[in-house]
Formats: sequence, structure tokens, C-alpha cells
Amino acid sequence: PYAGTVEIAQRCRIGTAILNIGSVQLAPMGDILFSMSASQAVNFAKELGANVVIPIHCDGWAHFSEGQAQAREVFNASTIKERVRWLVPGQATVLDV
Repeated sequence: PYAGTVEIAQRCRIGTAILNIGSVQLAPMGDILFSMSASQAVNFAKELGANVVIPIHCDGWAHFSEGQAQAREVFNASTIKERVRWLVPGQATVLDV
């Protein structure tokens, strides 16, 4: 979905992909997205072939148009749902990669 993604996936083994989501748009900037939607992140993670996908940065600010609850639905309905790890703020997370 993004220029260079296939080349990155071909050249590198991606163990963990940390992806900013939240589908951020700012009215003065029009339709420009500043972070991916959950659907875009799922497609991007598939292209990368990442073993573990960590969606971050989607709650707590008014400019997020897609919060964690909505994003979780999208990730849980995807074919990569087993590779997704949601972090809990303030809690250490150990990844088996």
C-alpha cells in the first residue's frame, strides 16, 4: 500500500512492526492522513510480513478519528489477528520474536 513496502519486505526480515494508527486528520490540512487507519495498518503489516504487529497511538487525543476499540475490531477480524499485541500503558510487555 505504501511506496517501497514490497522492497523493504523483500530486503529485510521484519520481526516487530510498531505502527501508529488512529486515522489522524486535521481539518486545515484537508484529507491528508497523519497516521494510518486500522485497515491500512493491517494491509501494511501483511505487506511487511511482520511476525509481531504492535498498533500504538490511537487514544487520548481529540484528533484521532479511530480509537482503540474500533481498531481492535478491525485487527480482530483480520488474518493477522494472532500476530497483534496491544500494549497496556505503564505495563511491561515481553515479546516472543
